[in-house]
Amino acid sequence: MTNFELLPIGNEEPIVLLTGSNEGNSKDILLNAKRDVTNILDADPLVSSLYQSPPWGFMAENNFLNQALIFTSAIEINPLALLHRLLDIERSHGRERKRETGYQSRTLDIDIILIGDRRINHPSLVVPHPKIQERRFVLEPICELMPDIVHPVYNKPFSELLRECDDPSEVTRI
Repeated sequence: MTNFELLPIGNEEPIVLLTGSNEGNSKDILLNAKRDVTNILDADPLVSSLYQSPPWGFMAENNFLNQALIFTSAIEINPLALLHRLLDIERSHGRERKRETGYQSRTLDIDIILIGDRRINHPSLVVPHPKIQERRFVLEPICELMPDIVHPVYNKPFSELLRECDDPSEVTRI
């Protein structure tokens, strides 16, 4: 890990987040989460449509709603501090991280997908998110907003990662 990885995020680095929910009133939860993150980063994001998809990696009664948010922040924030603030937002919306391993239903999940072209490999935070290329529900909303954004590890635009994605899940724009 280099020191650059955890330096404050500059005002030109896009911060790509994915929000998701499959418990409670997911539409309202995602709307309120967007507001909360906007307040933290003091910037208005690009906002994708809502996308509905089945749970990925586990069985659940409810499908997920997901939405991509892309910020260019007006403030400087350390990536770990951002992560902790996002976890606080998840908790404020009823997210309980259970001790069991594996994927689970949740009221709110906020994932840091990208921070500019940074590569962060910290015990608490890995950026780019390590499973982007495997998840159609991540790629679809990001491609709606910025299909040409380049993945810093694969050095491919997200639109190409979406075309190559083997995930058979049906992802529907709402």
